Amino acid sequence: MLLDAQRHADLVRASDLDWTIVRPPRLTDGPPQGTYRTGRLQLGPRDHIARGDVAAFLLRLAVAGGFERAAPMVSY
Repeated sequence: MLLDAQRHADLVRASDLDWTIVRPPRLTDGPPQGTYRTGRLQLGPRDHIARGDVAAFLLRLAVAGGFERAAPMVSY
């Protein structure tokens, strides 16, 4: 599965599109916290984030932009 995901990312990176690949750690169904870290993060096996916070980050990127042609991580 990891190899397949890497192939998809490679295809996106090679395109002429303005792309962003958001990389969250383990997703949880808990309530969103409303605050999170983004960018190049050092994540460990216990890192997690609520799906709602990932959705909020994606929406923020869609509206305001940022991280064009980058693959930021998002986590608490």
